[in-house]
Amino acid sequence: MLFIMNSVIKFMWIKKTSVFHPYFFAIFPIISTYSTNMQELLPNYLIQPVVIMLIFTTIIFLITKLIFKNWSKSGIFVSTIIGLIFSYGYIYFQISGFELGGFTIGRHMFLIIPYVVAFFIIGLYIFRTKLKFDNITKILNVVGITLILVSVTNIGIYALENEGLGIVVLEQESINETVGIPMNIQDKKMISLVGDLQKYPDVYYIILDGYAGESSLERDLGFNNSKFIELLEQKGFFIASNSHSNYAQTFLSIPSTMNMKYLNFLKDVLGEESKDQITPMTMMENSLVMEIFKSKGYKTIDFPNNSFEKINSDYKACENENFLESNKLMTMINKINMFEYFLTIIQNENIRKNQECFFTELSEIHDKFEEPVFILGHIVLPHPPNVFGPNGEHVMPRIYYNEWGTQEDKDRYLGTLQYANLRIEEFVNNVLNDNERDSIIIISSDHGTDFDFDWDNPNNEMLKQRFSNFNAYYMPEGQELLYDTITPVNSFRIMFNSNFNGNFELLEDKAYWSTYDKPYKFEDVTEIVKNP
Repeated sequence: MLFIMNSVIKFMWIKKTSVFHPYFFAIFPIISTYSTNMQELLPNYLIQPVVIMLIFTTIIFLITKLIFKNWSKSGIFVSTIIGLIFSYGYIYFQISGFELGGFTIGRHMFLIIPYVVAFFIIGLYIFRTKLKFDNITKILNVVGITLILVSVTNIGIYALENEGLGIVVLEQESINETVGIPMNIQDKKMISLVGDLQKYPDVYYIILDGYAGESSLERDLGFNNSKFIELLEQKGFFIASNSHSNYAQTFLSIPSTMNMKYLNFLKDVLGEESKDQITPMTMMENSLVMEIFKSKGYKTIDFPNNSFEKINSDYKACENENFLESNKLMTMINKINMFEYFLTIIQNENIRKNQECFFTELSEIHDKFEEPVFILGHIVLPHPPNVFGPNGEHVMPRIYYNEWGTQEDKDRYLGTLQYANLRIEEFVNNVLNDNERDSIIIISSDHGTDFDFDWDNPNNEMLKQRFSNFNAYYMPEGQELLYDTITPVNSFRIMFNSNFNGNFELLEDKAYWSTYDKPYKFEDVTEIVKNP
């Protein structure tokens, strides 16, 4: 590493002054962000933001060259612009909400002004100065390439420690064998359809991300959700009032449900110290549940989002074509640049549009197919960012994702939850009033909330809050087999057994705690969370 850096420095210093550094500084924030979040990002996520930044840099470079009439001056100004753009988000995050003498100074309107002034002062100085900046350009070239090399080195170290860039592709057959499920999903002992396919029910699996169970809503948030519960019961739903999630994180919880198995075997595959989040996500690509439905002639449908983007379904509903949120890395980068405030407004509107599309399509999409459908509908709601009030009115969410935090956030969460209740009621009425085909509806959440949560050292009450999930079932057959403490890992086992002549054994309903830093260091917390 040192040899390479020394060689680069010597080459760039003796060579006629070339202005490379704006491009190094342009892609550094992208590569750096990727290098610190590799456990949840695919390598191909780098392509789009890198290309966008290179094009942006080139355009600004050429425009400023016309103004300054000097490549070195232009390069220094462009690098300054890029530095200011990408420092903004970090500074704003540090001062956001900061008060001085009862006056809130941590606001965009107060931070943007000195940034704009800095643009003009630096630009005017560079334009008027007689300096050629050749040596400064050489220094910045060295600094830029050094920053890139450091980030690339971090990526390389991570790849060596994790036997690749955090990606372990597991074949479905090997996964099944690991946990004792027959390898061949066509096995008649496992699933068998008898009679006309057209008579089989449409199946809806709706995941409301972060929707807390009834007990947690009452205890932790002071909200009584009984009206919604009673409405579903009147429609014929079974509500598992003492259910809990099997895992505390989405990337473990949903793949576990969709593969009808616990994921604790990943500890042996990846290692207890691994931070990799991608491998369980790849288990969604060809999940066991999805493959079973495909093998029986069902049309499979999903709603793509940033949580699980690569699912081999037959149809993508409400596919997000907005490049600002095309992958997780783009979303992360948008949160650290100077245009974050304006991009957030656009993103919030895009979130509203997609969430409205979700509920609309959920009710209507089965009409597009003659065959019965399996619909996997995962929506990041009522999980923050909360963009809807209780009656569907637009609200401004917190800027940063994955933060639950204050009392105000609790109120916003409850508002979005009530909006979700309204839309789910609308969906249920629409589907159940359609008499052409029976329907199976499973409405569940992947986990509860984590307001005022200490992820490093959670107490029992915190664990109960996080694992408290919502779990509701509507099935034409076998509803009597459901029980009050059922957890998501058994949802499809019972559904297949009772409605599709399946032969799955039920698993013991467990809850396994782990942190984001060590997601495969599992701790059995079932006894703590099973009695809310």
